[in-house]
Amino acid sequence: MNASLFRSWHAVVAALLVVGFYLWGRALGTTWGWQTDTDRGFLLWSGWVAFTLYLVLWAYAARKAAHRTRWSFEFARAVPVQQLEQAQARLSDLRVEAFAGRLTGASMLAARATSVLAQEKVDRVLAAEVTPGADGKPPQLTVRWRQPLGRLARWMHAHLYYGVAAAVLVTLHGGLRFTSPMALALNALSLAVIGTGLFGIVLWTFGPAWLSAAEGDLNYERADALRQHYARKVAATADALRTTAAPAVNAVLAAGPAGGAAFLAAAQGEAQPIARDLLTLLGQRAAVDVVWQRLSARRAVLNTWRLVHVPLSIALVLVVLVHVFSVWIY
Repeated sequence: MNASLFRSWHAVVAALLVVGFYLWGRALGTTWGWQTDTDRGFLLWSGWVAFTLYLVLWAYAARKAAHRTRWSFEFARAVPVQQLEQAQARLSDLRVEAFAGRLTGASMLAARATSVLAQEKVDRVLAAEVTPGADGKPPQLTVRWRQPLGRLARWMHAHLYYGVAAAVLVTLHGGLRFTSPMALALNALSLAVIGTGLFGIVLWTFGPAWLSAAEGDLNYERADALRQHYARKVAATADALRTTAAPAVNAVLAAGPAGGAAFLAAAQGEAQPIARDLLTLLGQRAAVDVVWQRLSARRAVLNTWRLVHVPLSIALVLVVLVHVFSVWIY
């Protein structure tokens, strides 16, 4: 189970926002949604805070798109592998010195490590962290990748929780009334986004374990690579046999390993060893293909919800923009 989602401080912030606005509205005795007796301050604050949360969601979408298309400035900070290897080798030497007692102070080790990263010109992508040793033990040196904008997984946590919080605030703001086209669009889309968002949280939590249970010793990426590998090998071996037994080759490619007996009977003389190799490859490809299809089906389940959630979210954002613009103008 991916429990990191439930240890995120974004969950606390999102929950406090939702509970705070709910209690505020209850204390005022205001009617949810716009009515003549609805508190104007509650309406404005709930609307603008929800809009601010949507800005966070847009920032996540932009960051993810930039990362996927390699437009993120983090890719521009990349350095040659040789420099990274050289820096790691020198840092390993520093660890040996610390273990041998020649670098006894954590501050000294940290200064030396920082100097190494700067000299190898990798300090813009790597950072050194030193933990003082306890009970006379030497200080510990670790190296981490710099992530100026934060880990994408943390952004996902913010996206999930603030997305649900924003949708709830929009629901409080609109009062679940369907008395106008704008109210219908805002409230219906909010409920849909909340539902698909909660389903996404469930998939984020339990999906990896569910997928891993089907992987065993062969994960999806490895199965896909092996599937392509065997496809190339089968094609090359089949081409080597077509000159002598083209009809039999076509038949066994269509039937798979099940047509092996007839295929071996049709292969004569020097073609026999190659025919046996082809049957072996077909069997291996079929075994890998079974695993790949099972994993593909599970990955499809994990990804299909986005085909519903993302368009609904975009539609909700557009409706919110129209609503904000109309309130601002009128």
